[in-house]
Amino acid sequence: MRYVIILAWSLILGQIVAYLGAALNHGLYNFPQAVIGSVVIALFVIIIGEVSQPSKDTSNN
Repeated sequence: MRYVIILAWSLILGQIVAYLGAALNHGLYNFPQAVIGSVVIALFVIIIGEVSQPSKDTSNN
């Protein structure tokens, strides 16, 4: 469920950033490019979240 929420928020925020960036640069808004960028950022966030958590070692040595 955590990955679905990360992907959903990444898509929402990615579309907003792409639209505002295109408007500020007087460029064209490209939906497929924004989706690809959002998915890449979501995967990056998921990988960083998994790697940065400490291992669940229960032994107290």
